[in-house]
Amino acid sequence: MKELTELVELISRNKIRHIELVGTHNGYHSSVQQLYTGIVDGKFESEESAAHFFYPDSPLQKQYFLRLKKRLTRRLYNTLFFIDVSDPSYSDIQKAYYTCYKNYATTKILIGKGARRAAIPLAKSTLTNAIRFEFTDLIIDLARILRMHYGTIEGNRKRYKEYNELLKRHETSQRAELLAEEYFIDLAVNFVKSRASQTEIEQVAEKYASDLEAFPKRFQTYRSLLYAYRVLVLRHQIANDYQKTLEVCKEAIESFRTKDHLASKSAIFTFQFVILSCCIQLKRYKEGEKTALACLKILPEGSQNWYSTLELYIILSFHTQNFQKAREIFQQATQHKGFKSQYENINEQWLIYEAFIHYFLEIGLLTSPKTGKPSALKRFRVGKFLNEVPTFSKDKRGTNISIIIIQILFLLHQHKYGDVIDKMEALNMYCHRYLRRDDTYRSNCFIKMLLQLPHARFNRVAAIRKARKYFDKLKEVPLEVAKQGSEIEIVPYELLWKLVIESLDHSFHEY
Repeated sequence: MKELTELVELISRNKIRHIELVGTHNGYHSSVQQLYTGIVDGKFESEESAAHFFYPDSPLQKQYFLRLKKRLTRRLYNTLFFIDVSDPSYSDIQKAYYTCYKNYATTKILIGKGARRAAIPLAKSTLTNAIRFEFTDLIIDLARILRMHYGTIEGNRKRYKEYNELLKRHETSQRAELLAEEYFIDLAVNFVKSRASQTEIEQVAEKYASDLEAFPKRFQTYRSLLYAYRVLVLRHQIANDYQKTLEVCKEAIESFRTKDHLASKSAIFTFQFVILSCCIQLKRYKEGEKTALACLKILPEGSQNWYSTLELYIILSFHTQNFQKAREIFQQATQHKGFKSQYENINEQWLIYEAFIHYFLEIGLLTSPKTGKPSALKRFRVGKFLNEVPTFSKDKRGTNISIIIIQILFLLHQHKYGDVIDKMEALNMYCHRYLRRDDTYRSNCFIKMLLQLPHARFNRVAAIRKARKYFDKLKEVPLEVAKQGSEIEIVPYELLWKLVIESLDHSFHEY
């Protein structure tokens, strides 16, 4: 029911409580309306509970509810066209985007129904706005409609040529946009289910960036600028050049701000988000927090970008050892009503942040809140946690590193040294197989430090001595120059090692 819930949340965010439309007479108490308001009010915990509510005794409960869902979905699609886009929170380009695409759909329907006298003026006024806001695909589609109309219906050669030339000019822009978009997607697809560094595609990124280097000057449309800059940014991100990434992001933001009417919040956010990531990596924490708050200010709560920003904000809080703030961010994200509708890989990432918060609670760096507010934190069990993160458990050079580390941290704190020893052989093989490259150098050093603990018989002084070689290597490559992103090193390894040492005592433990 996630798809339907997403639609309902979108409609309800726009203050639409009733979804009756022209030509419908079902009334407020119809099953469709009841399902809608039930989802808005959080009445149904699952699809099964909703189906049981509407069809409690029917043997065809599942089939009937599926039919009801489809009816509501169709109604919601129609309701989208009635959302008021004059809200002052929308930028000019956002208002134009929704209005132009709605008008284009209306134009196509009118032509399909033979109402050309109504369709053509709407197509012309929409084209004017599409040109102003550089919606290239719409310009081409509307120019085609008008070219066809004036060429074959009215026989107006002058108008036909005008729209034909307009179409051809923008076809060049569209080819540029499509190429930049293709290059961006081809690079970005590598990062969707893996947080690991992707240095193996560095040459590809270099080639794509070289092809698009001149695009910001040659092609000034919104989409060509957006995707060309995203490729240029990714080139430096993949090379782990955080300072250069920061510079290109700021250049991109300025390019959009020079066009006031194109100063799209989403475009500016795209590059502010990367700046936030760079600030964590470069330890520019004050600038990072300022950027995080600026991002959150322009994003609708519950949107995917809002969750992504909170992810980086919680990592920033871990890196600054502001664990109380990290817990507040976790509560803010996971208690939002849209959290359960997020994709599985996003929810898995939050489970990892939750595991670290539980660890900091257990070792006393965080205290349980004394307020009467409900907590989003569930009782933590390592075994259950491992079963809940199947996607990132496969990300061997990425997020799975954090999953492994958190297991060891809990076992050490609980003095379950026998269990730690049982995991050491597998951990050693894991380190040898997956963490031998530069982009996992710091993780390699930290895990080798953990591997020294059994040799030190879990004695604090002996552990410091035996791990010193690897600790020194770790310090030689600080996070700001490492090829490993902060999304992998959620909590700095230097801090985790300090906590590991503090969890040990001065006794020698035999197993």
